[in-house]
Amino acid sequence: MSENCSDATADTLLAKVVDPTNEIKNKTEECSNGKTEKSRYIKTAVLGAGYLTMGFNLTILGLAIPSLAQNINVTIDQVAPVIISRGGGYLLGSIAAGLLDGMIDIHLTLIASLMCMSCFLVFIPMATNTVWLFIVTALNSIGLGAFETIGNVYCLHLWGPKVAPFLQFIHFCYCFGCAVTPALAKPFLNEIERSNVTTAAVETLNYEVHYIEETSIPYLSIIYIIMAIVGTLVSLLFVCLKLFTKLKNGNAQRE
Repeated sequence: MSENCSDATADTLLAKVVDPTNEIKNKTEECSNGKTEKSRYIKTAVLGAGYLTMGFNLTILGLAIPSLAQNINVTIDQVAPVIISRGGGYLLGSIAAGLLDGMIDIHLTLIASLMCMSCFLVFIPMATNTVWLFIVTALNSIGLGAFETIGNVYCLHLWGPKVAPFLQFIHFCYCFGCAVTPALAKPFLNEIERSNVTTAAVETLNYEVHYIEETSIPYLSIIYIIMAIVGTLVSLLFVCLKLFTKLKNGNAQRE
């Protein structure tokens, strides 16, 4: 009898070590709730939309480099270091997001990174010189790096051990954004005149710059503006999710 009591006591102590508070148990019970399950799917879908816009952002630069070079009247060699500035900004954004994780609300980090990504994206095709182009691209990439880093954390936060298919989903959204961007961007890129081309050098191609009617804004800006609007709408969806979560928590505390 005493042995059974001691075994029961040991099991109780082990349970306390494994689960020192009831927080994990409460979270498990909450996850089993149908409404919570539905809200997690909605949050994952919004996160996937964010990764879709990230795919747009990352792919458009490579496609637009010849047009960007022509817009500011420089060669492609002179504008090519924009890829390096993008990489540097991406790295800084990833580091910043890692440092901020746990310090501020994760929804705020997602919203801020999306807004940074979208706002500076608009100004990339409007750059009037290479320095301005490199700076704006780096600032845009800070948002990209921060969003990808904190987005993965957010997905893990939502699904825990069941996260695998949902991580695959959000990265599929990213790949899909990369895949469709060339088709979306093609009508807005500067046209190439090949009639006088005698060599294979890219710098010898003649690009015809198009501008929005009665403005000095390059026609290329339209696709950038569309992508920025999509990113802004996704950030607004995260704002709604944040408000909904705050309201739900407030109601739970009153009960």
